Amino acid sequence: MSIRNRLTLLFTAIVAVIFTTILSAIYVISVRYSEASFYERLKERAFIAQKIFLEKNQLNRQLLDEDWQLSDSELQQIRKFKKYDFQKEDRYITSIYNDEGQQKFIVVASAIDIVGNNKIKRLRLVMIASFFVGLIIIYLSGRFFANNALSPINEVMQQVRQFSDTNLSMRVVTSNEKDEIGILTQTFNEMLERIEGAFESQRSFVSLASHEFRTPLTAIIGELQILTSKERSINDYKIGIEKALQESRLLKNIIDDLLIFTRTNIDDRDKDKENIRIDELIWEVHNEVILRNNHAKFKIDFQQMPDNQDYLIIQGNKHLLELALVNVIENAIKYSNCQEVKCLLEYSNHYVKICISDKGIGIPAADLKHITEPFFRASNVSEYYGTGIGLALTQKIVEKHKGALQIFSTEGKGTIVNIVLPTLFVIQKEVLET
Repeated sequence: MSIRNRLTLLFTAIVAVIFTTILSAIYVISVRYSEASFYERLKERAFIAQKIFLEKNQLNRQLLDEDWQLSDSELQQIRKFKKYDFQKEDRYITSIYNDEGQQKFIVVASAIDIVGNNKIKRLRLVMIASFFVGLIIIYLSGRFFANNALSPINEVMQQVRQFSDTNLSMRVVTSNEKDEIGILTQTFNEMLERIEGAFESQRSFVSLASHEFRTPLTAIIGELQILTSKERSINDYKIGIEKALQESRLLKNIIDDLLIFTRTNIDDRDKDKENIRIDELIWEVHNEVILRNNHAKFKIDFQQMPDNQDYLIIQGNKHLLELALVNVIENAIKYSNCQEVKCLLEYSNHYVKICISDKGIGIPAADLKHITEPFFRASNVSEYYGTGIGLALTQKIVEKHKGALQIFSTEGKGTIVNIVLPTLFVIQKEVLET
């Protein structure tokens, strides 16, 4: 059964029960009022008969009705209660037992309420007819309100049917973003963004992999073909194998970087997030960089630190943030020919800025705007080993942590890379506001 039919039937059933209760109450009250009113008239008749009997010691025969008789049990009830009202079939009976003085007698008045019964019958017919007519109106009204309530869902369904793997950039639009349908639509759009990111990551991986794998694979195949084309000396074989190994290592690094780069698009699990002291993370990165680059000159400086060290806590994926910092610092060391690299940490207005500067070869102005594109390498770094994924990966990691990556460089003078990240205070404030 569809939601529309369930809502309609449920609405009809609830209102029908309420309607039946109200009609039943009206009917019972009307019957009791009619009976009470008729008994009052009978009592007036009985009092008149009692008064006449007491005053004249006789009754007019027109006041007597001998078509029925009282049973012994009924007479006992009358004597017991003195005033006793009861009903015998369609006849209403009221009685008064007088035991004052020497005269003891029972006055009984009875009648059939033909007018009242006819009114009750008409009322019952009107109520039954009203119930069924009202039931039809209630059902139609419930159908109307169900259609009206579910119309936003129909609009969302029509929009969702238009989605395919070729237009994942579309988003579902609703008229009211604050009701339940709007919240559901917003949640669906967020899920769609993740799906789009996964699709784009897949397309990017396939496109980039097919392009970047070709160069080292071609070099490996060419080198092996040369070695197998004719007999060569052992030294030539060693040289050829070493070149093939070098290209294989490059190919492995490309694959590793591509996998990490792709994972940053789809890996957004809350369970991987943790609270991180940014100053402690920088020291861990420092130790790792020195361990991997023995001759590196890497200096750390902290300025404008807050009095409360908890303000240096950020929330995120520690492994990814460490990877981003290592990429930037090792680039600075590599392209500065082992000159001193400085890392400055600053705190301001609940944001932290990590400034990494070097005095290396710099980036040409024409290449600076493309420097964060995957596999793009500046025109002056052909003599340096690299895959061109490091800064692109760093930018994605920083953006995933709601931060900003800023790169300033002058060719021949050096490069400054700023990484600005919000602290835990900012993240918690955004959560409370939403």
